[in-house]
Amino acid sequence: MKPRWRWSAMASFQVVVGVAVLLVVAGPTSARADTAAESSPGTAASATTAPARATTDRTPDPKLYLRMEGAWRVRLYRGADRVRPGFFYEGLLAAVASSPTATVHARHARTAHIVWLGFSAGVLVSAGVGIAGIRALAPSNAGAATLVGLVALVVEVVCFGGGMLADLAGHGEVAMSINAYNYDLIRGTLATP
Repeated sequence: MKPRWRWSAMASFQVVVGVAVLLVVAGPTSARADTAAESSPGTAASATTAPARATTDRTPDPKLYLRMEGAWRVRLYRGADRVRPGFFYEGLLAAVASSPTATVHARHARTAHIVWLGFSAGVLVSAGVGIAGIRALAPSNAGAATLVGLVALVVEVVCFGGGMLADLAGHGEVAMSINAYNYDLIRGTLATP
């Protein structure tokens, strides 16, 4: 039995490291920058020019960004609104239609989904053929029935593995499509429909 203190020490270490990383990534907050600007009189001119720079900033509206949630079932959101990806990802294609790179990735995701459907059908067909072959051969030839069952099992495992790989590839392509769309949105290079 492992001592309990090791697990709690590891969890504490992970929390400390996580907080340290967040503090480093966050950097100085705007509240600290505002108080520093107010405290020194020589920076009054830079404080007045900051809003002018903010008005010319090309940061898009946060409601336009796409995000993906879910590890197994994909859920898409544009701001707070849910975007239905659709069975063949037609919703995703419509959502990223203004970005050529994102559209390519969305098409790849649709292709991976169709491949996943083919592998899933292969699992069902091989199971059906295997069961029918075993039922037909079992009374007369037990060895042939066993061989048919093993071949069907191997085909099912190969189809299941291929389907899982295709599904993982599809989720990766959905994520790349969303990233490409958001990147084009930030750069301001989305094509107008």
